[in-house]
Amino acid sequence: MDLINHIPFGLRAKDQQFVDVADVPKGRKCGCICPSCHIPLIARQGRINRWHFAHASRKIEDLEQGCQYSFFVSVRAMAKQIIESGFQLSTPGCTLWVSERRYGIPFSEPFYVTKPDTITLSKVHKECLFEETMVDIRAEVNGYPLVIYFSHPERSVPLALEEPRNNRCGVLEINLVETRSLFLAKKATYDRFEDEIRSFIKENDHAKKWIFHPRKSAALNKARIRLEEQITNWRPPQQRAKINKNTYARFEQGVEVHYECQICKTKWSALKNDKPICPVCQIHFYARPI
Repeated sequence: MDLINHIPFGLRAKDQQFVDVADVPKGRKCGCICPSCHIPLIARQGRINRWHFAHASRKIEDLEQGCQYSFFVSVRAMAKQIIESGFQLSTPGCTLWVSERRYGIPFSEPFYVTKPDTITLSKVHKECLFEETMVDIRAEVNGYPLVIYFSHPERSVPLALEEPRNNRCGVLEINLVETRSLFLAKKATYDRFEDEIRSFIKENDHAKKWIFHPRKSAALNKARIRLEEQITNWRPPQQRAKINKNTYARFEQGVEVHYECQICKTKWSALKNDKPICPVCQIHFYARPI
């Protein structure tokens, strides 16, 4: 289904509030306009298909140029309207990884940032600047600043929010892409889509992601220390006997000699008749039997 002409929420002209199609009169009497292009809307309230708004204009080519993303624009607008001070929502857990490549080998260490939780918002502000970036919601949780940014296929999270100057704040992304499936999945004519959006914001952790968390910096520093210890304690595996490339491919038997590189101090084993090539430096000149 093409969603260019089908939008779930309209902007009621008389009070500039976003409303569900179930809460307005049928047809052109709904008194609503498109929140994206401001073309008058018709409230489609049939007996079979899910209720929705449609543009009053039938000039599809004009709508494609002026209102390509009206579905997500209207959902995002309603999502912002739903969130007020005192609003509670679940937040996802967060486990990240720190990685580094040495000796031609990748090393990584996981670090735990936060567990899943339920938070209560206070001092909610909408469509405001946060460190020179326009965000959807700026609020507080237990005295700490929290930013909520709604994303969808045409709207990604700005890079500036990934490393905010205020490292005591939280930045939470809520991806709205799944709301399109919710809208298309149900055909009940009387369901209010606003209620589904409210539940989606409150409960759907799969759509949420911590872009930045105030505990991230401390957890990352500890993980880097553990990673350095992991790299320091790393030793290369013993070199295996070469396999003869004959018809029956068998392992060559021989005497193993233990070596230490005088440059990098790496220790390894090799067959007595093979060149003792250091697995790290890749040369044999500084190999010493131990």
